[in-house]
Amino acid sequence: MRNKEIGDYSGKIIALDTSIVVNQFRSALPSHLKLSPLTGLFYRTLTFLEHDIKPVFVLDGRPPNQKRAVLEKRAQSTGWNSSQSFNTVSNFKQECLRLLQLMGVPCIKAPGEAEALCAHLVKNGTVNAVASEDMDTLAFGGTVLLRQLNAKKDSEVTEYSLPKLLEALKLTYKEFVDLCILLGCDYCDKIGGLGPSRALKLIKQHRTIEGVMEHVNRKTHPIPLNWQYKDARKLFFETPKIDDPVLAWSEPDEEGLVQFLCKERPMKYLSVF
Repeated sequence: MRNKEIGDYSGKIIALDTSIVVNQFRSALPSHLKLSPLTGLFYRTLTFLEHDIKPVFVLDGRPPNQKRAVLEKRAQSTGWNSSQSFNTVSNFKQECLRLLQLMGVPCIKAPGEAEALCAHLVKNGTVNAVASEDMDTLAFGGTVLLRQLNAKKDSEVTEYSLPKLLEALKLTYKEFVDLCILLGCDYCDKIGGLGPSRALKLIKQHRTIEGVMEHVNRKTHPIPLNWQYKDARKLFFETPKIDDPVLAWSEPDEEGLVQFLCKERPMKYLSVF
């Protein structure tokens, strides 16, 4: 981990999960302000461009079946059923894509999880880093993760290096993924009562989830019935099936932006993501 400033990434290509950028904006707003999440995406993109950062936004594709339970809970918490949420999210993704096109910024639709594609892009050198608050980027194999890239104060951007992290923990990447699953992820349940220190110690001792399961006290640390940890592990290791994107940035379409943000989709409207 290193503390850096946003200006340190001038000239760099940074991949971003669009949904995380939008949700950050929504969660930071007081509930009485009925601002569109497009507002957050618009101003965050401007901030990057002003610092000569080349953003690449990635949209989620079809979510894996393993994430269905999590998505259902999120839909219920917002008062929507899953079909309503799917249609709303789908429409909003089109609005995000339209906005970014007008701003001259590339936007890619992932075949599955956006975080997985972001991690793949930094692994193969297409981008220099992934900016996200979601630590899943590291579990997906993203070699460089930036948190708080939107920080206003100096030295508040945190850069994580996966290779150095593995070296410090004395773990292989496969062992690290098993540790992440033990600590909890979106794709399966976790062993009850198992905290970070204990999980790390067990992985170092037994090297795999299977080894941990053989030695853990099942009375104090119950293992979920029909635990789908192997499916979760497979998702983290899977390479997104997508051709290498051709990235291009262009001058913004100012007239088109005014038309879109002031007439077609006024920024002071409430949207659900």
